[in-house]
Amino acid sequence: MSGRDRPVVGQIFYVPLYEGGYAFGYVTLIYKYFGNMCNFFDMISETPEVPAEITTTPIILYDLLVGGAEFRRNREIADKQWKVTSFHMPGDVRPRSALFIMHSRPVHQLVDLNREQAKRPATDEEIARYPVLASFFSPFTTKIVEKAVRHLDIDPKLIGVDRAAGTVH
Repeated sequence: MSGRDRPVVGQIFYVPLYEGGYAFGYVTLIYKYFGNMCNFFDMISETPEVPAEITTTPIILYDLLVGGAEFRRNREIADKQWKVTSFHMPGDVRPRSALFIMHSRPVHQLVDLNREQAKRPATDEEIARYPVLASFFSPFTTKIVEKAVRHLDIDPKLIGVDRAAGTVH
């Protein structure tokens, strides 16, 4: 058995949230150089069972690049690991945008995730038009998801912080 669950494109997974409950997402693209591009549904469930209405639920967070550590099996944080389910999105899924801007010194570069073509310098128009390709590390990705599904207007770093005890969980 591998040390992580490896989702495939279209596969639905759940995310245990720091403040309780579960969020759900699915993979839209696997980019071998960076990780998985994922979308997340605008819902929180009390249980990790995939709700029947999941595929008709609006998307709250598009194109979050997830490196894969979130799915790694780790006994110390087993209750916070993302888990793949046997459910898949119906039909063809893909990222909202396959073109991204990567900050690479000395220039911004355009990355096409679908074609995996060589990066090239981005024009000013492209820099203004396309989202930035940014990768975040676990557990910060869970905090970004939690901020989105709870519709919070706070810094994601504050999620999972016991302010009275001064600890992070």
